[in-house]
Amino acid sequence: MNFKELKDPLVIYDGECKFCDWNVNMILHYEKDDRLKFAWLQSEHVTDWLKQNNVSVDMDTFLVFDQGTFYTKSDAALQVSKYLKFPGSLIKAIKVLPRIWRNACYDLVARNRKKIMGSTSCALPIGLESRFLT
Repeated sequence: MNFKELKDPLVIYDGECKFCDWNVNMILHYEKDDRLKFAWLQSEHVTDWLKQNNVSVDMDTFLVFDQGTFYTKSDAALQVSKYLKFPGSLIKAIKVLPRIWRNACYDLVARNRKKIMGSTSCALPIGLESRFLT
């Protein structure tokens, strides 16, 4: 699999986290045009894909690959907000904050996300399986 071949943005997230799964469901609910694709960070294909492209990532972040660029942490959230309708699009309001502050808040939530909602293997939304790369 080659990142450069993707025509649609790809959201890579922790597939063993209820908080992350909840966020993906919110993205799906508020998405404007069904362009986003999704993949679990734990997927062997994704892991290999990231290694081939020299992308190192910890399990406390999600990635967005869009138009040849990787986005992480709050920058990934901002990138996703471009594809959301109101009120999901309000995420872009955090851009007024310096990245260091945005990422500090992001890191705090990310470190505690499994305490907030627990962890489990997430199911693919019924009827939307084709939007999830495995």
